[in-house]
Amino acid sequence: MRPTEDFTLTSLVDMGMLKHTESAEDIGDRAYKEHHIEVSLKKMQEMWIGQDFKLPPFKHTGTSYISGFEDAI
Repeated sequence: MRPTEDFTLTSLVDMGMLKHTESAEDIGDRAYKEHHIEVSLKKMQEMWIGQDFKLPPFKHTGTSYISGFEDAI
């Protein structure tokens, strides 16, 4: 379905889209949640600019852990 300049809600009803209301609501809910997550992540990234995180070694395992993020929390 490609909307045109004269596309209206009546056009959707005429196409039988009312049969797909539940699916449309589900897709809309998922899209809203995804958008909210993206906005939140962007806000976190902006807040973390200039934060210094330390990665000290964890015992003698060859891996590290994050420290020094108390201000970010």
